[in-house]
Amino acid sequence: MNRTHRYKLFYGVALLAFALAAGLIGVKAGGGGLMAVAIVCLLPGRIGGYYLKDLFRSRKLADQLRFNEAIDAGDTFLADLRRQPWRRHFIYCFFGFYSWNVEAMARNNIGAARMQLGKIEQAAADLRHAMANDPDYPLPYFNLAIIAHVQGRVIEGDNLLSIAAAKGYSGGPVDRLISGVGAAYAGLQAPT
Repeated sequence: MNRTHRYKLFYGVALLAFALAAGLIGVKAGGGGLMAVAIVCLLPGRIGGYYLKDLFRSRKLADQLRFNEAIDAGDTFLADLRRQPWRRHFIYCFFGFYSWNVEAMARNNIGAARMQLGKIEQAAADLRHAMANDPDYPLPYFNLAIIAHVQGRVIEGDNLLSIAAAKGYSGGPVDRLISGVGAAYAGLQAPT
């Protein structure tokens, strides 16, 4: 079982346990108990969202097809991270199905945006940088596979798709659901 599959299993069990606990608290304590649970759960996310706002903004802008702005937001986040490396720890206020490495996540977002703009060599460099920061992060492998296929390097692209799948990302229904939830969450966290 790879890291991504362990995360997916963990979050599935945690979500079920949380739903059961919230239900029990709601039944026993009424609305006040549910409000306390909501505050306890939402507060860390608001604090983390403040320090990671440009990471979320980069994702949101890319989802809105505003790729140049997404790259700028990602670069701003990386510059802030270099000045204040302690920011990286706020990712633990959130969920990470594929990676907990915020630099790798930002590099993947920037690389994906550059792919969409046709800046293939820069995109590939960003994606390789993401892989170097977190070798088990499957998304940069998947994105590099797209580049390889577009450039006609089918065998290399197929190999990269196999690596991405082995690391936990196949692009299947669960991955599309996670991507949709991630996009929605980025939209909530990031002002544009």
